[in-house]
This record gives sequence, structure tokens and C-alpha cells, in this order.
Amino acid sequence: MTRVARERLVDAALAVLTAVAVVTGPAVVGATLTYEGTLAPAALLGGAMLFRRRHPVAVLAASAAVMVAYRWAGLFEGGWLWPLTPALASAAARGRAGWSAGIGVAVLLCGLPRELAGTSDVPETAARIGVEALWLALVMTGAVARRQYGRWRDEHEARLVDQERARLAEQRLEISREVHDVVAHTLAVVGVHLHVAADALADSPEEAGAALRTAMEVRGRAMRDLKAFVGDLRDGPAGLAEVPDLLDRARAAGLTATLHREGDLDGVPAAQGVAAYRIVREAVTNTLRHAAASRLDVRLAARAGELRVEVNDDGAGPAAFAAGHGLTGMRERVAALDGTLDLTSGDGFTVRAVLPVAGTAAGAVADRAGSPT
Repeated sequence: MTRVARERLVDAALAVLTAVAVVTGPAVVGATLTYEGTLAPAALLGGAMLFRRRHPVAVLAASAAVMVAYRWAGLFEGGWLWPLTPALASAAARGRAGWSAGIGVAVLLCGLPRELAGTSDVPETAARIGVEALWLALVMTGAVARRQYGRWRDEHEARLVDQERARLAEQRLEISREVHDVVAHTLAVVGVHLHVAADALADSPEEAGAALRTAMEVRGRAMRDLKAFVGDLRDGPAGLAEVPDLLDRARAAGLTATLHREGDLDGVPAAQGVAAYRIVREAVTNTLRHAAASRLDVRLAARAGELRVEVNDDGAGPAAFAAGHGLTGMRERVAALDGTLDLTSGDGFTVRAVLPVAGTAAGAVADRAGSPT
């Protein structure tokens, strides 16, 4: 069912309910049901509800005029405002609360002389008018509250849409960064070795062959990295649980690699876990490609309010690391989580990152401090 069809169905149902209420209301208070005094106003007030969406104020004004006329003529008994409740609420819910309240008050003022005429019980009459005024206030409050809730819901949905768009934009940025890390660096390295091979082809075929083999190895690693990256897109992002796999690759390449873990790493949020994995992966990759290192140590520590990541090797130092293409992406990942990144040299090269984390265990004891995995 389309939205327009649903609205028409609701309007028709409201028209029928209004007509039924106007007919049964006087019967409840013991008034006689007549065509002129009951069925006619029921048809008029109910039929007006079919036009409430396009002309809410006009429908309310016409309904109020009908009610005042029938009440003053003595043809309808049972109240001044309650038959107008659907029209009052419809106008208020569509941003015409001022008009709705004003017309309601005008109806009560028109009814006051009629109620006072021919009666000596002024307090009872005032009480009846007061009850009607209270009913008007309740109707206005409910209608305005409903309208405000609708506006809040629309704004909330708009914020969710904006957040989803921002998330998708961040994902696109992450994908472009990953592709750059893999492809741009690989092309640069392969290009260097192809130039070496071209220059040495005539004078030193062995050197040219070695350069071509190196280019093929780099190309093979790039293909594996791209395959792993596509797997991340298909199966979801990697996290801290995949860090041991990175060190297994380092050991397969000839490095002595150890992993030290502290605290409740399983409780680290996904965003920080993915960022830590990317940092370790980039540091390990640069160590393998540039540092000419023999040892690699990785430390992951979940402490009070933060996740610490440290990768240390005994290789050539920052000059070699700067030759890579992942430093910018590493800084961006850390900055996106309001963390800090420190690159230092000494006995080798060290990457230290601190990522703020809410809810990590304080004073955690190392699971495997000082022991390799």
C-alpha cells in the first residue's frame, strides 16, 4: 500500500469515528437523537476530516462554526469542544497550534453566554467551561508533543544517514589507502629493479637476472597482499587476533620474531584493534623490505584507557623506514582515534603508538611478557 493510500485510509477512518462519536455523545448524556440535531452535524464534522491534511485550519474553522451554530440553536447537546477534537489535533499537529488554540478559546467564549443564559448555577456552568478548557489544553499538549516527536525522529534519522555516509566515506578512504600502500610501493620497487636489469643486461646478465627475480618476488608479495586485502573486504577487517600471523610471515622470511601481550586484548574495541593490526603490519612490512634486520619484537598492551603498540627491530633505522609509503597512512590511522605515534631510532628502529580506549582493564598483568609466541 502506498503512502497516499494509507493517508486516505486513515482520513476515512477518522471521518467515520468522528461521525460515530458525535452521534453517540449526546446519547450518553440522555439527549434525543434527531436528524437535524445529531446526524447532520455528525455528517458535517466527519466529512470535514477528509480534507484535514490539505486545509487543517479551514477544516477546524468550519467545524467550529458548525458546532457553535448547532449549540446556539439548541439542536446539539453534550459539549462545545470535544466534537472538535480531531480537527483541533490535526491543525496543531501540522504546525498550526496557535490557530488551533485560538479557535478553541473562541468557541468557549462563544459558548459562555449560551451556558449562562437561563441558569442560576453559575459555579456549575463555570466548572463545565473549565473542564472544556482543560480538555483543550490536553489536546493541544498531545498534538504539539506528537509533532515535536516527529521532528526529533526525522532529525535522528537524518543524523543516522549522515553518520552512515561518513562511515562509507571513511571506508573508501581506508580502501584507497590500502591500495596505495600495496600498489604504489610495489610499482616503485619493481620499477627500480627493472631499471637495474635493463642497465645490466648487456654487461652483467647475472646481475640483470637477480634484479628481475627480485622484481618478481616483490610482485608476488604484492599479489598476496592484495589477495589478503580483498579477503578483508569480503570477510571483515583484521584485528589483534591476526597479529601472530604477521609474525609467522616474518619468521618465514628469516627474522627472529617475538610477540609480547599484556592486559585484556580481547576487550579492545574493533576500531582500535584494526588500527593496531594495520600499524603492526606496516611496521613488519617495512622491516622486511628495507631494514635488513635479524630480530623483530612486537608488544601489545591493553592498559587503563589505552592500547599501546610497539614494534622494534635491529635494522637500518629511520632512513630505511622513510623509503616506504605507509608512514602517512599509519599517522592518519592513529590521528583518527586521537592517539599518538612516535618513531625513534637507536638500537634499530622502533614504532610506538598509543590509542585511547574506553573500558580497558587497569593494571593488567602481562600474559606472555618476555616470551615469544
